[in-house]
Amino acid sequence: MAGLTYVPTRIDLLLYFTICILLLFFWFKRSKKSKEKMPPGPKALPIIGNLNLVDLKKPHKSLMKLHEKYGEIFTIHFGPKKTVVIAGYRAVKDALINQAGDFGERADTPLFRLVSEGKGIALTNGENWKAIRRFTLSTLRDFGMGKKTIEARIQDELIPLLENFKSHNEKPFDTDIIMNCAVSNVICSIIFGERFEYNDAKFKKRIRLLGENEKLAGSPKMVLHEKYGEIFTIHFGPKKIVVIAGYRAVKDALVNQADDFGERADTPLFRLVSGGKGIVFSNGEHWKAIRRFTLSTLRDFGMGKKTIEARIQDELIPLIENFKSHNEKPFDTDIIMNCAVSNVICSIIFGERFEYNDTKFKKLIRLLGENEKLAGSPKMVLFNFFPRIASFLGNHKQFMQNFDDVKEFVLKRIKHQRQVFDTNAISGYIDAYLLKQEQESTKAETHFDDENLMYSVLDLFGAGTETTSTTLRWGILLMMKYPEIQKKIQEEIRTQIKQGQMPRADDRRNMPYTEAVIHEVQRFANIVPMNLSHTTPNDVYFRGYCIPKGTEVIPFLTSVLHDKTQWETPNEFNPNHFLDSNGKFVKRDAFMPFSAGRRACVGESLAKMELFLFFTGLLQAFTFYPPPGVSREDISLEPGTGFLLFPLPHLVCVKLNY
Repeated sequence: MAGLTYVPTRIDLLLYFTICILLLFFWFKRSKKSKEKMPPGPKALPIIGNLNLVDLKKPHKSLMKLHEKYGEIFTIHFGPKKTVVIAGYRAVKDALINQAGDFGERADTPLFRLVSEGKGIALTNGENWKAIRRFTLSTLRDFGMGKKTIEARIQDELIPLLENFKSHNEKPFDTDIIMNCAVSNVICSIIFGERFEYNDAKFKKRIRLLGENEKLAGSPKMVLHEKYGEIFTIHFGPKKIVVIAGYRAVKDALVNQADDFGERADTPLFRLVSGGKGIVFSNGEHWKAIRRFTLSTLRDFGMGKKTIEARIQDELIPLIENFKSHNEKPFDTDIIMNCAVSNVICSIIFGERFEYNDTKFKKLIRLLGENEKLAGSPKMVLFNFFPRIASFLGNHKQFMQNFDDVKEFVLKRIKHQRQVFDTNAISGYIDAYLLKQEQESTKAETHFDDENLMYSVLDLFGAGTETTSTTLRWGILLMMKYPEIQKKIQEEIRTQIKQGQMPRADDRRNMPYTEAVIHEVQRFANIVPMNLSHTTPNDVYFRGYCIPKGTEVIPFLTSVLHDKTQWETPNEFNPNHFLDSNGKFVKRDAFMPFSAGRRACVGESLAKMELFLFFTGLLQAFTFYPPPGVSREDISLEPGTGFLLFPLPHLVCVKLNY
């Protein structure tokens, strides 16, 4: 039986067309009506809203400009969040006084919710707020607020404040901490029933922390994470990226759902310098094979064992001699520290180390440093998000020139070692790889081609140099900033290591304070703040969201190493983060400087041993202090920005301890 086919008539088509027009008209009217309900404002862009119009460092100035353009009341979108701004004396007074009931509730702000949990006076709502506020006002009045009794407290505090100002004898001084202490003492006398001395270390620390948090609360770094929580989407130009933030969410992604987040994102700059080969930037079976071989080979050459300890100790000797040669005069540790750390990985890759005055070696170290800084520069960021435009502008040329020079050196080394290759004398990673190639020569398909060898060597050489040396330089800078911590480490060294004996990896278990300081240097320095991006191999369901296949994901390491739920003083250098009440070293789950999961740093155990032996060996031999004319207060802990966060240029002085 033939199927019936419905053929629409002209009247049907006209009816359908009319319905579509009416629906479109109805939608347009509703859309217009919806907009008419809200105050005017700039047109919002997808995802970012009006963030393109707001200076996140000075949002009040941006809002003043919008006030001048849109009047007393306007709408602005902070990302997807719609906010109404009321501006000018008359409008603000009208809202807060004449319509107080309509505008009396406190907004739900994630950062303030995190620190108040909807309790207290300032950030609560409803009957809870009314009861607490009523009690607080009554109690403050009982203790003299607005009366003569509080006047006396303020006058009493004015006396030591004047004395403190006098003590500077007309010399320049900073009023920040002392003014905060004086004002805080007035409210402290009401809350605690006593005031505190200006030189009270604990009191000064609390005042400083309050000041730091006041600044951090408005910083751009905190805005997106605190505003949108543990997982949010951000658009870098046309590129959509999911950011996972905070210890619990990052651990959940990288460890508990390792397979879902285990692939490396396709980043134009890194694609250009790796071609999808090597250890760090490859994916799939290819990556698994190379990583497995690399880990096995590094262990064969002593990573995590006594044999690599001896290599590090051997390198410590010329490093100490170099530091001695400056005869307590100021010098820069940048190149020399990179050379020493690089020599450890070079001894594994090439089977030999290089002299610090070797011009080719020093050039390589300099090029690596330059590229590490260039990789995080605005030009390279532009290249990653608009590669065609940036290529036309030539933004990447210097980076690629440096990379080609390093690659040329590596290719020559590989060629040389291939010529002298002896299966009975495997001296390093390259020899081991050449042996692997021979073993797989009969296979139709193999992952162990020449390109993979070159890029794997480049990965090991680069990663094995910059990260550890940068961390050590941060450690030295922090010791100059906090000499009392340096002194405590040296006391522990004298107790646990005999004079003339080099530190050993086994000493770590008997040196909890030193171990805690090294861990805290890594946490505080946070040298890889953004982590290397990951990508989702399939559609991934994570914490109630669906992340589509192929989405770039940033497991945000800064948010882990500075997570307020995990660290007592996240923005402060504090070795006690890794010590218990008895002074014993404690591991912290949120300590993730090497990332976590399948893509954790392949040389983690080597880096840990290097950090302990180099740092302990240097502090055993020397005391570090700033150059003449530079006080510890002058030492800046602000980082320079590149792909890594590195210490700003500085000089150090060293004094022999024996």
